Amino acid sequence: MSLTPTERLLLQRRLARVERRQPWLLVAVLATLAFVVGLPLLTAGGAVIGAGVAYASLEKELEEGLARIQNLDERETFETTRITDRNGTLLRLVIHEGKRTYVPLSDISRPLIEATIAVEDANFYANPGIDVEGIGRAVIGDVLALTRRL
Repeated sequence: MSLTPTERLLLQRRLARVERRQPWLLVAVLATLAFVVGLPLLTAGGAVIGAGVAYASLEKELEEGLARIQNLDERETFETTRITDRNGTLLRLVIHEGKRTYVPLSDISRPLIEATIAVEDANFYANPGIDVEGIGRAVIGDVLALTRRL
């Protein structure tokens, strides 16, 4: 089958157009692939770097906090000073920072423990250590207080 000169010319033009389109198609596919794959990788990389920077900036504070927790038994606490006579009769209480007396946890009644927990956190036994609803209320309260000041 032979082509006429006009058909040959039209075929050449069509091939030229197809050859010109293919690089753009390839560029479009590669750009889309780079966006689809690269964006999540950049986001994850940024998150890892951000976490590393946050940890590095807080590392000393975290270590100091852990050291305080580990040495909890060695910390100094104050009690109210009691002045007594030689027979043990209380003569005077010296109160500096407040009236405090050390009481072991075993000597505190269960109703007092339950009442303290009820006042501080009514959902203490229901949450796993983090009260998401309570945190949400606190955030909303802080935002509302901030907007009132502005």
